[in-house]
Amino acid sequence: MKHTKIVLGTLLLTLLVWGYTSWPLAGRFGSGIPAAHHSSEVRADRAMIAGDHLQFLYHLWLAKDTFCGPTPLFYNTYEFNTGDDEARKDTGKRYYLPFSLLFILGALGGNQALGWNLMGLVALWLTALFTWMLARRYTPSGGGATLAALVAIAFPYRWFTLMGGSPTGLAMMWVPMIYYGLDVAIRDHKPWGAILAGAALSLSEWSDPHITFFAGLTTPFWCVLSYIHHHRGKWLPTAREIRSYVIALSPLLLFGLLMVWQARRVQVGLQATAIGDKARPILDVAINSPAIRGAFTFDYIGVHSQIYTGYLSAALLVVGLFILLATTIYRWRMGEDADGRACLVAVLLGLAVVGIVVLALGTKNPGGERAWRLLTRVLPPYGKIRQPAKIFAILPVLLAMAYALALPPLLRKIVPQQRVRAGVWSVIAAALLFDYAHHTNPVISLLDREQGAYAAIAEDADTESYHGHLLAIPLWPGNSHWSSLNQYYVSLYRLRMVNGYRPTPRTDYQDYIRQFESFNKGSFDHAQLAELQERGIHYLVLHENAFPEKVSPFAVSDVLHKMLAHPRLALLAQDGPVWAFKIVPAPQGVYAELPDWRYDFPCRLWQGERSLHEGGEILPSFDDKTSANYFLRLPGPKTQMTLHEYPILYSPGLCYLVRMRGTGGCRGTVLQGGTSQQPVSLALTDTWEWYTVPIAAFTGYPRTSLQLTPERGRTDIDLVILATDTWPVEGLTQPLDLPAALFFHAGHIDLESGAVVLDPDREPADYIFYGPKLPLPAGQYRITIDYESPAPAGTKLASVRARYPSGHVEPPELIAGTPAEFTYDLKTNLRLSIDLGYTRAAPLRVKSVVIAPVPEED
Repeated sequence: MKHTKIVLGTLLLTLLVWGYTSWPLAGRFGSGIPAAHHSSEVRADRAMIAGDHLQFLYHLWLAKDTFCGPTPLFYNTYEFNTGDDEARKDTGKRYYLPFSLLFILGALGGNQALGWNLMGLVALWLTALFTWMLARRYTPSGGGATLAALVAIAFPYRWFTLMGGSPTGLAMMWVPMIYYGLDVAIRDHKPWGAILAGAALSLSEWSDPHITFFAGLTTPFWCVLSYIHHHRGKWLPTAREIRSYVIALSPLLLFGLLMVWQARRVQVGLQATAIGDKARPILDVAINSPAIRGAFTFDYIGVHSQIYTGYLSAALLVVGLFILLATTIYRWRMGEDADGRACLVAVLLGLAVVGIVVLALGTKNPGGERAWRLLTRVLPPYGKIRQPAKIFAILPVLLAMAYALALPPLLRKIVPQQRVRAGVWSVIAAALLFDYAHHTNPVISLLDREQGAYAAIAEDADTESYHGHLLAIPLWPGNSHWSSLNQYYVSLYRLRMVNGYRPTPRTDYQDYIRQFESFNKGSFDHAQLAELQERGIHYLVLHENAFPEKVSPFAVSDVLHKMLAHPRLALLAQDGPVWAFKIVPAPQGVYAELPDWRYDFPCRLWQGERSLHEGGEILPSFDDKTSANYFLRLPGPKTQMTLHEYPILYSPGLCYLVRMRGTGGCRGTVLQGGTSQQPVSLALTDTWEWYTVPIAAFTGYPRTSLQLTPERGRTDIDLVILATDTWPVEGLTQPLDLPAALFFHAGHIDLESGAVVLDPDREPADYIFYGPKLPLPAGQYRITIDYESPAPAGTKLASVRARYPSGHVEPPELIAGTPAEFTYDLKTNLRLSIDLGYTRAAPLRVKSVVIAPVPEED
């Protein structure tokens, strides 16, 4: 009966903490999975959010399909597959056991979301259960043990990882099991405790090696704490006791050898990746190092908030330890009975908590980068850690045990009545839960049950009697979270793909896919397509809503247009933002209804003051007429500026637009792979103007740059844009009608009309439609947005703003039922971008944006 009460009590506590902290996830238990632990949106759920959660979900699905489906054991043929299934065999694959078994149970009984959430809930419950049992071995207080269990599962870092889709959030379950097993072995001299600790430590590596590393480091520390607290008599053990400890702990040796073998296998696997034996670059660690203010700032402040501990936690720890220490010393002096061992253990736990907080700061620790480098020399495995805050995975249990030792004596002293004391425990628990949970406002990713473009590939491949094997665009080097969308969709139809997502891609894979980099820019030559077909890869997929600016020099419409126009790519299907193409063996006619998209909106630019230069001078701008606060001055012919190289593909009209002024002339030379094109001489004026440096036709995919050299007088350089010469830089003589498809956007293109469709169930509440990011002469412009929406009149559909520079648009909102006509006064001839901040209040269909100059007489 006692054990039943413990099980049910910790389960009830877990349900309470989980329901309160994860809300509204409880309402989406069977339809969505957490994607991030904090959302600033009013509506936190969206369909198919890319991220680590989908990557983890893919591997859980792979376990399910291996144990309950047709996928062979140890094979992962659905990602990073360049044509050889045998190369995708990994006999060391652990399938995230045993968590994947819980996922399979839930997925078979309902769906993947149910399996995911069941897995997280059980991991929390077992954490609470083992923490409670561990605490009860150190304190007779049920209230103290319950508070310890609550802290172990409610601590913010647990939710930072659990809601972010990281296996760490699950693997933290092993920490109290490890400490509990060690405590049984030390106090009770029972080998099964060491077996439990060793098994938990070994299994933790199957989920997250960080847990194995940090829990393993603290294993000797916990053994010492357990010995200090439980050993009675002299401080040093007798020979008989030592023998008893050795026998009880001996199973750890076996598990230790197993872990060494596991670590060796992991290290061998890393040899073929970019990491290898090397430590993480210090800059990489610095970027992921939280500041100490994150530990105490109540408001959410991004990555720094992952180490949130709170003033209340700190106060309880400091006050509890201080009074416990003072009371113990006082009793010693008075000759009274005092539990000095418990006091010492509590103080050591408190010091450990402080030490962990300092280590979690990474390069922002009090000793800075020098101290971090020293740490990685003393403990070389520490050099592999990119996120120093990972050490917080062991902190909740240590903090919980410090509370269990320090707070019960304090409360017994100031609140002698047991019933009143129970109420005080409840108040403390509620206050901590509120403080811990306020940072957690999870983003929920709703899961698609089907995807028409991927389904079309599966159907066509079945008709052709070969494997459905695809390459998805954008093509990343294997470490981008955007590829998690591809992972999820191929799992629906068991399609193979060249793409993949893992923290450490193999270098041979990256070397192979480098030959297809040009696909991201819209270039597909016959040799590339032939190479894919020879390997059984017959399909290309374009995700237009997963196409960030870093992928290509122009908006996604440029790549889509080139794919539709390619004679060897046949459009199979479009489903929302996903386009499926088949590589055909012989050239065919282009897409019958090829749209007339004559403008390319650019996203590749260079600030003059940030470019390479010889003899130049960076000067501040005081008149707000430059794109930033500075510009580059080249004082004479012996000076020059050179852009950082960037690989480009030729298309008709490709050019550099350069914003300059000067007192003479300037020579612009396009540089490509050690060669230079014919220089262009430009006559400058003393006002900021845009000048065109054309890029002559070339072949291949060369790294290209622009060199600017004054021919006489000085030259001031503000900004350079890689663009095409179709844009009317000199000014508009008539309204400019721009199809919405040309703009940078989320959502998807309606090919027939050129409209962009924004779905409130899929798109974020953010500025997700913008452009053209190209220059126009100074003046006043009337901007008309042609749109449709089923929303009731008066519904705010979007906010409207203008850049660059930022300026006021009147009126600043897009309201349903109201004509969308705005005016904007462009003070100088800088770039112009009209941005829509989607509200998710209703579906929105943007058909076009018309920019027209306002005549002066108006």
